[in-house]
Amino acid sequence: MARRSQGCVYRKSKAVIRSGKRRTVKAGFYRVRYKDASGEQRDHVLFLPNGQRVADKSVAEAKLTQILRQVEREAAGLIDPTVESASMPTRVVLARYIQYLRGKQRTRKYVVQALSYIKRMMDTAGIARLADLSEDKIESALARIANGGASPATVNAYRKHVLALARWAVQIARILGRNPVEAIQRRDEEADTRKVRRALAVDEAYQLLAVSGPRRLYYAAAMWSGLRVNELRQLEWRDLVLDSERPCVRLRAVTTKARRGDELPLHPDLVAGLQEARSPSAEPTDRVFETIPSLATFKGGWYMHKGSNGAKERRYRIGDLDRAQIFAEDAQGRSLDLHALRTSFISWLGVYGVDPRAQIMLARHSPHGVTLRNYQDFGLFDLWAEIAKLPAICWKADPELAKATGTCDIRPGKVARPVALRVGREGIKVAASGRTHESVSSPCQDRKTLQNKGETTFSGPQTHWAMPDLNRRPPPCKGGALAN
Repeated sequence: MARRSQGCVYRKSKAVIRSGKRRTVKAGFYRVRYKDASGEQRDHVLFLPNGQRVADKSVAEAKLTQILRQVEREAAGLIDPTVESASMPTRVVLARYIQYLRGKQRTRKYVVQALSYIKRMMDTAGIARLADLSEDKIESALARIANGGASPATVNAYRKHVLALARWAVQIARILGRNPVEAIQRRDEEADTRKVRRALAVDEAYQLLAVSGPRRLYYAAAMWSGLRVNELRQLEWRDLVLDSERPCVRLRAVTTKARRGDELPLHPDLVAGLQEARSPSAEPTDRVFETIPSLATFKGGWYMHKGSNGAKERRYRIGDLDRAQIFAEDAQGRSLDLHALRTSFISWLGVYGVDPRAQIMLARHSPHGVTLRNYQDFGLFDLWAEIAKLPAICWKADPELAKATGTCDIRPGKVARPVALRVGREGIKVAASGRTHESVSSPCQDRKTLQNKGETTFSGPQTHWAMPDLNRRPPPCKGGALAN
């Protein structure tokens, strides 16, 4: 580590064990540590003008000398840091911003999305240097993305990430004089909504649980607790309090979307299902759900399959919605995905008369209005009594429904393998577990054509597909415990 009175250059080191011996290994790139003009400690990686990291010590020391000279002149009021940073390449600015996001412990998904969106914006706008960041270029790039078919929500997502980058450059890094993105207005998302989710009716939920096999506990937890996909993915047994008179899930702040720890009550039937599913050898830090169903497993879809002869053919993978005879998209264009299970939970809260103020707490949305925010004591609500108003969970599978969808041959304890439909001249064939069934109708044949004509049903030799009545109250479920 080369030290000076005002700063130093160094390489990070870590201890490793090789051949039974403990050794110290240093990184191949140099970092710099110094105090800026305001007296704050700075520590970051050194970059060359082309965006590459500095690996030579003499070059690192020369960069440190340049930085210290600039800090001294800035402290004396002889230079403007924003003017000196105008020629900084956007690659360097983006690298520093991504490092800042990681230091703030933003999720990997957010960091990857920010990197992807900002890079595309810079390439579309032709911004190579920080001085090129202007309102007209950003507005032109957003217009080109919108003209390419992106929805207003997607365009606003691009604007959001570039706006966050500019705010960081102005307020934190102080390498930009003003934020040019703030003058750009958001697009109206209500005028052109591309994706609208719908909620499952309770009888549809029962159908889904009846045919989903080893995934039914996940679907039940999503629909009767309202947890998000990522929260269920990171849920551990230590987060669940199942043996108490008031069973609940205590979400860790690092796993939630708002980075806030929450305690939610659990439905009694869901508690029984979780208790039965827990293995006696399960550790507190083990995941409750080892795997999460993919979107293709949930709703199915077409894909290209490469055969043994090298030729590609179009196949359809049957999803759990297909097995349950539920449309993934209705006649109004509203669709179902994994997040729609949370939409179902929140919708059921209103259908079954849960207090609106308790709905806000169970959904973990910020209360709206001064009255709810400042003049309500939410601690007086019995959330366990409110969530018990939801219908019972029907764990027992319907043999007739399983027989109609071709899933009755799945043995308990075995995971159903993906099922694919193959379309050929001889008709549609269903391949599952090494067997072939003839004359089975495709669950999505001309689905959009029928919906455009106003028709909501289509039938085949063995199955009949129909839109369920969403206003019909479900029959009482007799299966209150997890059954085979």
